[in-house]
Amino acid sequence: MAAEWTDEIELDPAQNSQDPAQHWLLVPSPVSSVDKDHNDLIVAYTFLFTSVGALEEFQSNFAPGGDYVVVFPTGLKPLELTSSGQVLAVGFSELGALSSIYSTIERREWGELLLTGVPIEDIEAVGSMDLAVEMAPGDSIVAIMDTGIGFANARFRKSVTETRIIGFWDQDALTTHAAIDIDQLLNEFNQGGNVDEHALYADDYANSFDPERYPRLPTSLGHGTHVLDVMTGGDGPGDPIIAVNLSSRAVDATHGNFLIPSVLMAVLWIFQLAGQSGKPQINFSFGGIAGGHDGHGPMEWLFDTILNGTSASAITIPAGNFFDTDTHASFRGDELATKQTLGWIVQPDDGTSNLVEIWLPTCNAADPQIELTVTPPGGPTLTITDAKIGKFWELLDGDTLLARVYVQCVGYFFETPRVRIMIAVRHTAIDRDYFQFQGGRPDLAGRWEIGLKALSLDNNAKAELWVERDDALGLARNGARQSYFDAQRPVWPEVAIPPIFVQNAGTISDIATGSETLVAAGSFRKSRQPALYSSEGFDHPFAFPPTAAAICDDSRVHGGVLASGYFSGSTFPMNGTSVSSAMSAHIVASRVHSGLPVTRTAINTLATTDDGRAIPMTAPINPLFETYDPVPPETRIGGGCLTSDWTRLPRFES
Repeated sequence: MAAEWTDEIELDPAQNSQDPAQHWLLVPSPVSSVDKDHNDLIVAYTFLFTSVGALEEFQSNFAPGGDYVVVFPTGLKPLELTSSGQVLAVGFSELGALSSIYSTIERREWGELLLTGVPIEDIEAVGSMDLAVEMAPGDSIVAIMDTGIGFANARFRKSVTETRIIGFWDQDALTTHAAIDIDQLLNEFNQGGNVDEHALYADDYANSFDPERYPRLPTSLGHGTHVLDVMTGGDGPGDPIIAVNLSSRAVDATHGNFLIPSVLMAVLWIFQLAGQSGKPQINFSFGGIAGGHDGHGPMEWLFDTILNGTSASAITIPAGNFFDTDTHASFRGDELATKQTLGWIVQPDDGTSNLVEIWLPTCNAADPQIELTVTPPGGPTLTITDAKIGKFWELLDGDTLLARVYVQCVGYFFETPRVRIMIAVRHTAIDRDYFQFQGGRPDLAGRWEIGLKALSLDNNAKAELWVERDDALGLARNGARQSYFDAQRPVWPEVAIPPIFVQNAGTISDIATGSETLVAAGSFRKSRQPALYSSEGFDHPFAFPPTAAAICDDSRVHGGVLASGYFSGSTFPMNGTSVSSAMSAHIVASRVHSGLPVTRTAINTLATTDDGRAIPMTAPINPLFETYDPVPPETRIGGGCLTSDWTRLPRFES
């Protein structure tokens, strides 16, 4: 490999406020200087203003006539938090406005600029989006943020031509649907009591989407349809539903950081529909791998803030499906007294970038804590002995950018900021252009070697490494292929030879260690053992284990749970902790109707009662059968396995 590492380069303050994935992947093609080459790219900006007044001052400062204009969609009313008076908002502007927006907010002390993301085609279209729908009656509302939601499905109707969905927004479209709009479509395509859903969706797509874009066609499956059916599907009356199909561009970007603006927009819209009396129960069946896992990531902060500062009754999320993916490694300071090396396998023909994050306990500009070496396959070694905060290094082949290493101090509203080092590597596929990336490099595939040596890291302090998620979600044809650390697969503590660095513990989703959300692990219905893929929490002073486990597989033979496909009358088995999260949401809805509490403590206690087994903090596993004897630990199933009154669809039993 004829490539060389550059000397250190300084991140400007605005870039340093963002997750490196934002300016590594936000642009159509990775380049050495994002700000120079992509100033005109329109992106979403997410804000936390100190007050309504601060928001209004900001809006006047970035109104038409200035150097930059920030457009706030009229249908996305900013959300004022009752607990603090702070205001969450989403606006759109050029990527080139980042430095100006950041410095103005910091100088005027108007609040915080959160993450940017979700590139869009037309800022004028955003400003004129029709997002107004009727408010929801009552206070029991089921809300979902997902993808592949079939809004015309019979499982979400009161009758053939009357829907339970009071608001549906596909974020790829320029309009939203109120109940009256969906009912009109159902009536128009009703043929003797049967709705022609294929024709209905074709007509809706023709009228709802920008003709210059090609909306994704309906799938026979539909992740969000299955999840929503488990949550609240049925025949006849039921809770009103608010459904949001998240931006496909945000979902398809495997690192997950683009989802934050999309999710905040969805949340603002949900609360606008729910009104003053509404208490929406929200399910978000997504998750990632890399992150601090300390309860203070940006999505965790957002969800905890919503639950503490609004009328939301609960937010249910999955624990993750990463238990045996070899994507987490952990080193104590005393283990790094001598240099340790770890192999990171980047796969060939990967259409998306690959990322690894290294997290250290504290930030201290004068204390680098570790020495880091990074060696690409057949390439030169980068040695960083003074990991200066706010710096990055580039691997260049001539003018072609191949990789970067970033060093940042990350706080996310946490009193004890931590050092995050990110290694970002260009995609390896030659001819995949899903994100309009150009020039994939096959020579970047193979074993990257990461070397770590303690300089001042305390003996019991830990350097934690996570590989970022990189698998294709839903219908994405992005060619994503998950990278991983090269360890025994899986590494069971009972059979591995110490020291064990690559671990199953700590694979819990990067958004699942907050303090307020309900985190659902996955379990088999028959054995009440954890699903083989269900992620595990770990011993961390700030992280929480899963709240409880819920069914996501009938058995090892009958994988998944049967629920509705995209079109009415279809069923398919889907597994994963997304299903567990939906099962938990179903239980939460029942408790809301009964006037019972749905806090994390309440659901954890309910699981303990439902399960009836004494759940240990730790437990040995039988590596041959991948089961615990006799009971799984809290890090895998939280308080225990919940019992649901969900009506299970019949399957052929052996």
